[in-house]
Amino acid sequence: MNLIKFILTILITIVPFSNVIAQPEIVVGEIELSKTKWGEMSIPIEISNNTDNLKFITIKIEINSHGATLSSNKNFHTNTYLIPFESKITYAKFNIPANFGQTDLKFTFYDVVDTLDEILPSQKFFEQPFFLKPRIPEKIYSYLNEKITLPPMVDNGSEFRSEFSRVLLFMVQEGKTTKEIAEIAKVDVEIVSKLLSLLVQSNYINNEQGEYSLNFPVITVDEAEVSRQLALETADYLSSAIKNDMPLYFNLRDSLVEEGLISADSNEFIDGGVITYNPYAVIGTFLLWYELGQNFITRDIPLIIYDNTNFCKAHIPYYMYAVQGGDVFNGSHFYSINFNNSSYQFQFGDSIPVFKCDDERYKRMRLRWATNNFYDKKFNPEIFTLDTNAIVPIVNAMGEKHHIYLTEVYNKLFKIADKFGHYKVTFGHRYWFWNLVATRTLEKLVEGGVLKRTGNGQFKMDGQKSQRAQ
Repeated sequence: MNLIKFILTILITIVPFSNVIAQPEIVVGEIELSKTKWGEMSIPIEISNNTDNLKFITIKIEINSHGATLSSNKNFHTNTYLIPFESKITYAKFNIPANFGQTDLKFTFYDVVDTLDEILPSQKFFEQPFFLKPRIPEKIYSYLNEKITLPPMVDNGSEFRSEFSRVLLFMVQEGKTTKEIAEIAKVDVEIVSKLLSLLVQSNYINNEQGEYSLNFPVITVDEAEVSRQLALETADYLSSAIKNDMPLYFNLRDSLVEEGLISADSNEFIDGGVITYNPYAVIGTFLLWYELGQNFITRDIPLIIYDNTNFCKAHIPYYMYAVQGGDVFNGSHFYSINFNNSSYQFQFGDSIPVFKCDDERYKRMRLRWATNNFYDKKFNPEIFTLDTNAIVPIVNAMGEKHHIYLTEVYNKLFKIADKFGHYKVTFGHRYWFWNLVATRTLEKLVEGGVLKRTGNGQFKMDGQKSQRAQ
């Protein structure tokens, strides 16, 4: 009998203790997304700390948005803390891109030592996925038939990460009001107004007493097709001319070697003219863009497309454009010049490179140019020391003879633009057209065996300003 009492006493003692052990240390309440909409969201979530320890919590919100023509991925973080046995409401903040398609959200909760530390998979204690698939408004379909393309690197900025922000441009071009745009997209007027205000602040759109107009061209697929034919004709002319001038290229380089401006050793990487032993890089960067591209786009103004901005959040209102029709109507070249007080840097790629644009890298990029460290590994460029005094004589001799021809091309482009309702051909319009010309010209030179593509087609050239030819 005493033995039975002893066993019962042990069981009674163990049962409530087991219940305490089974209770979760941190409990997450219901996450309610019934009123989810585009733009900034702040969702209340109740979190309870069932321990006698201070808890630091990080909420990671992963958003994968799959639009009809554009997809985007973005992570957001919300941090909070809970004192022992506390329950409180924390607001998880994130932004849902305005894409016409499915958006997947995943809330993951981490019990961390410090919210400033990197979160680890082992710290995860709860996650909740959501799948949102709103119906695409019928009147929007006509705007989604063709992909809308923007200049290189502008995609990285916050203004145009969504489909609606791009579709909006064509609606503004058509003269639609804020209310009409909201009705077509089946969204609140407030969402349209916020997006328009952002574009006004960025100097992409003008607002005159509530009437909006674009400060850059939007080019329809019909106009792009006509302009593309002119670009292909121009590329045929230039590729043929450059082919005929390649003996001149090599003769001029040999003369500069004899004068001591270029090293006779093609492997002497510290020499500012050794890049001339890579005709692909010189023709692509300096003939097609530094000489001919600048002449066509800005005339005597230096073609500094990314002036006072960077590749992670590029803001280039003077060189802005939007084009319907996808890749076939867009060039693939990337060209950039940057200056500081003592040096300069050229960057060129025959394809548009990807840069690592996480928050920490972006903070560092605001303080200096994008360096090799910021390129995605696949796009790491070949690096050269540069003295433009060794380059300019070659590209001037090969390029200046084509200035009159390119003036005629510009006049033809202006007539096309005028036919489609553009009263002027902006820098952005010319930049778009020239990228088509330069891309096809370089491709034809490779296809014809005139030039040999080297490496991954990405190049970065650094020089001292005292060496720079004016």
